[in-house]
Amino acid sequence: MYNNDVGRICNFRIMRFAEVLFLHAEACLETGDNANAMKDINRIRVRAGLPEKQLGSQDEIMKELQNQKNVGVCR
Repeated sequence: MYNNDVGRICNFRIMRFAEVLFLHAEACLETGDNANAMKDINRIRVRAGLPEKQLGSQDEIMKELQNQKNVGVCR
């Protein structure tokens, strides 16, 4: 990764696609767009082999988002 004489001039940032979807879902929730937040959460769930969920309230969706983040970190 750092094959140069100067050191770390090539600093690559690596982020999981699921984390990008989590960030987008959280932004959707903050702006009141619950439908798109659930789309992102369900996209992550389907990629992980889990069934889709249908949640309505912003609090329920935020709890599910936090739960999915915790489950993803523990893997």
